[in-house]
This record gives sequence, structure tokens and C-alpha cells, in this order.
Amino acid sequence: MVDSFEKITARALQATGKRNQAELAEFLEIRPASISEAKKRGNFPSDWMIKLIQKKKISPLWLLTGEGSRSIEIDTDLLEKLIDGLEWKLEKDEREMLPETKARWVKFLYKQFWGKEAVDITREKIEEVIIQITKLSKSQNGEI
Repeated sequence: MVDSFEKITARALQATGKRNQAELAEFLEIRPASISEAKKRGNFPSDWMIKLIQKKKISPLWLLTGEGSRSIEIDTDLLEKLIDGLEWKLEKDEREMLPETKARWVKFLYKQFWGKEAVDITREKIEEVIIQITKLSKSQNGEI
């Protein structure tokens, strides 16, 4: 299960070596007020996660839950493309998704597209996989 905003932020501070939210905001290239606003919503934005992954090679699982290894070597171009595709699909369908469900989808999509060139992956290809898996999941009455 995904931890609270405070715990995720504490791990982001730890991984970046920053001492406070103002320094973290500078690292993420955002306004310090953005962190306060996200805290009120209780949501650690995916674009911040992407920056942390790209700049510090932080594991999304570790960042969100504290589980597993803190650092990983991943294809950040692929990950960014998959997150963009999932967000696009959700917006297109006018749907929202809990952060832990998004994390499971991104993990699943990453496994599906691993080894493929990010430039060859389109939003439509990502949508195709999401539709296929959603149909399969519904027919088996389960989740991904």
C-alpha cells in the first residue's frame, strides 16, 4: 500500500540529500507552495516522481511504499512514456485512479514494454494493452 504524502516526501528528501521542503522544491524545479498544495491534497504528483527517477534513479516502489531497493537502473524514457500514456488514457476516458492502482499499472506496463525502444511506443499502443488487460481482468473477475 502507498504511504502517506509525508512519508513519501521524507523518502524524497532522504534520496536527494535535501534538508527541507524548500530545498526539495528547488531540486524538483517547482514553487515551494506546490509542495504545500500537494500535501493538502495528499497526493505526490507523478511528474515529481518522474524527476526523482530520472535525476536520482529512485525506485518508484521504494518512493511510494518504502519497500525494496531505493535505487534502480531503469529505462526512464520508457517509464516516462508509459506514465504519459496511462495519464492520457485516464483523461481520455474521464477516469481517476488511486495512486497505488496507477503504480500497479505502470509496473505492469513497464514489464510489457521492457526492451522496446521508447520512440516506437505510442499512446495508442499503450491504450491497446490497457484495453486488452482490462477486458481480460474483467472476464477473470480480478485485477492486474
